[in-house]
Amino acid sequence: MKRFGIERQALAVALIPVLILAVLVESAFLYFRFDEQELMLHDRAELIARQLASSCEFAVFSANRSVLQQLTEGVLWQKDVLGVRLYDADGKTLSVAGDAQWSHATSRQTGEGGIWQDEQSLRVIRPIVPTRLVLDDSAAPPTDSAASSMGGVELVMSKRRLNQSKFELVVFSLLLTALVLLVSVLAAMRVARRITLPIFGMRAALRDLGDGRLGTRVGEMQVSELNDLGQGINQMASRLQQQQEHLQQRIEQATRALREKKEEAEKANFDKTRFLAAASHDLRQPMHALGLFMGELHQRITTAEQRQIVDKVEEAVAAMSGLLESLLDISKLDAGVVVPQLQEIDIAMLTHRLLEVFSAQAAQKFITLRVRCPSARVFSDPILLERILLNLLGNAIRYTPEHGTVLLGCRKRGNHLRIEIRDSGTGIAAQDQT
Repeated sequence: MKRFGIERQALAVALIPVLILAVLVESAFLYFRFDEQELMLHDRAELIARQLASSCEFAVFSANRSVLQQLTEGVLWQKDVLGVRLYDADGKTLSVAGDAQWSHATSRQTGEGGIWQDEQSLRVIRPIVPTRLVLDDSAAPPTDSAASSMGGVELVMSKRRLNQSKFELVVFSLLLTALVLLVSVLAAMRVARRITLPIFGMRAALRDLGDGRLGTRVGEMQVSELNDLGQGINQMASRLQQQQEHLQQRIEQATRALREKKEEAEKANFDKTRFLAAASHDLRQPMHALGLFMGELHQRITTAEQRQIVDKVEEAVAAMSGLLESLLDISKLDAGVVVPQLQEIDIAMLTHRLLEVFSAQAAQKFITLRVRCPSARVFSDPILLERILLNLLGNAIRYTPEHGTVLLGCRKRGNHLRIEIRDSGTGIAAQDQT
């Protein structure tokens, strides 16, 4: 749907009624003016024809052609007369003057005469009726004028001046209409600008407000309704500016509080890392000594029951050693001591080693251990990646019930490889997830 600006719509609202009114007024003026000119030409033609018919009555009666010719030629001096013809009762031409096309009608055919016209000429025919003297008032006048007609007058008048006058009237009307429309356009544009310019100013102000320049304000306007609208925009901008300042203060306060919390968390994390590093380092030597003592104890046992107890203790010591190694690795990572060494890894070989490591442990619990990884090569730290997968697979097998399933899967995501470990265990409770 095509949209028009408010200035165009205001001009259309102002000009369309003016244009319609101008067309109606000019049409009515031209119609009545043309009709008046046509009527004036008809009246002139009839008057000339009647006067000529009255003047040539005796000359027709006496068949004095010279007088008739003088009378017809005298009529040619009248404006717009193209030709005049006098004819007798039988239609024979008595005298003619001018250049015109004649009808050659008889007085009996034309009766009391008439008027015929086309685009270029006007034809008037009037009978020549002898004057009768009424001696007896009681005697009725004859009713058949055509029967007593001595002849007739045929007058042809040109409509050239009439058509020229009509054309000039049309041109004048068009010029006047154009002038009225021009004045109306200028007046409508002036009035429309008093409305559109403030609207454009408010639109620009709203755009500035939308871009975040909340200090923008709308000035005073002459149109009261638009001025009220502008003041409403100013009030809205003031409230938005106050709210923004309030929000900015709250953001600064929240940022300051978050910065303090972050500093506290970083300090606590640093203390934790230092504690873990110290604790794991201090516990490594006792654990090493405990391993030596367990080796010595293993050589001195004598019964199967004692050997079973020692095996359990060795398993516990191995688990504790693994836990300490993990804590030490975490502390090194947090402290930034361990830097990952990226290199190309064959992911199929890595998953195959993991399958060999955990196959026996999974078989003891009747757990189905599956590996679904494509043959691919990735860039990562092989030691850290293997340590992570060992911990995840170990936890999955440890906490999966018997006859369960553990799946190690790999999926390609563009230029990356996503490694997932899924199991049929209960998982971690929602309240314990962090």
